[in-house]
Amino acid sequence: MKKQLFLTDMTNAGNVNGVTRCVELLAESLAHDSSFDVFWVRFVHNLSGESKVKVVKGYTLVLIPLPADMGLFLRDGAVRLSCWRKASEFLIPFLVGSPVLHIHTLNLIEFALFLRRQVPCKIVTHLHCLPWKGLYNTDVKLFNLLFEQYYVRKDYSNPSLFIRLEYERLAYTKSDCLVCVTECARDFISRICPGHTDVQVVTNGIPDMALTTFDKVDHKPLRCLFVGSSHTSKGLWFVLTAMQGALIQYPVSLTIAGAIPRDMRNNILNRFPFLDIHFTGQVEFARLRQIYADSDVGLIGSVQEQCSYVAIEMMMMGLPVVTTDVDGLDELFTDGYNGIKVSVHFHPRLGLQVDVIRMSEAIVTLGRNAALRRRLGMNARRQFQERHSLQQMTDGMKAIYKSLVS
Repeated sequence: MKKQLFLTDMTNAGNVNGVTRCVELLAESLAHDSSFDVFWVRFVHNLSGESKVKVVKGYTLVLIPLPADMGLFLRDGAVRLSCWRKASEFLIPFLVGSPVLHIHTLNLIEFALFLRRQVPCKIVTHLHCLPWKGLYNTDVKLFNLLFEQYYVRKDYSNPSLFIRLEYERLAYTKSDCLVCVTECARDFISRICPGHTDVQVVTNGIPDMALTTFDKVDHKPLRCLFVGSSHTSKGLWFVLTAMQGALIQYPVSLTIAGAIPRDMRNNILNRFPFLDIHFTGQVEFARLRQIYADSDVGLIGSVQEQCSYVAIEMMMMGLPVVTTDVDGLDELFTDGYNGIKVSVHFHPRLGLQVDVIRMSEAIVTLGRNAALRRRLGMNARRQFQERHSLQQMTDGMKAIYKSLVS
């Protein structure tokens, strides 16, 4: 008999991000596995009407609308409980035996525990990011205080500083298994919340969608590529500063692929008038794949990142990458083998600072050395095939599911 698997996330209608992509890839891949009956349960904000069910690509997609007032939903436990109760009543008729409930949004642990009190099931929580590190985009002063305590002082004695919300604590302590996408995330759990949950690492993977040729034509100027959002943590301003430094020594251009607001675009063009900058906006992957193929070097300036899909895509496409050495990026890249790593330093007053001089030097070095670009790109492609294929990610998750229901 097939084992039931419920992949569950929370999102805004029409929103696509790395979490969405991971869940969709798992759903599509596991739907073709004879061992599992796959459901993708999505709690959706801005979705009108009642809950909906439809079969998509071999799995069952369940759409459950969230209350219109998301602020009240997030603040008021009674409102959330009412939502969990209604969702459970809708889902329970679909449940058979003891299913696996795999949540991909941490605050869904409340729903998972509510459901488990009514139906025996195993709960897997996927830790796509470390919530406290998101403070870099919303409260950088607090982020710097926590960063200094964790990384500089190595003081883990007060977990409540890093686990700031009750649902996060529940996810770490009440799940049957916690899946991290990096070793640094597993280290965080072991230090801040030790001894509670089985913690496994399954790195992100994607299907091989590379173009058939990896022979790069030498371009002058050197075509550099940044892919990402306008979030400060993505480090676009560090990349731009490094590009400006590189331009003094070597002709370069920069393509920025991602949703960059118009006022920020204008600010960039005003502050870097001598840089050859091209904005693509947010594009479908078919277009992005061609942009990767047309580029010579990928640039990643993030100051916090887990298992970056952009980094994996660049490796898949055989791009040499200049990247910061933070978090999961440090695990993805080996300096001089499949990329060039640039240090990120912590300053007590300024916070995290990327070594933009070193990044500039790396860009110039790659511009002047086509053989090095080809070697780094070839090794990046090899690492993608060995460690970040969709099969690797799917096999890792299947092993966890089967260990829980055997």
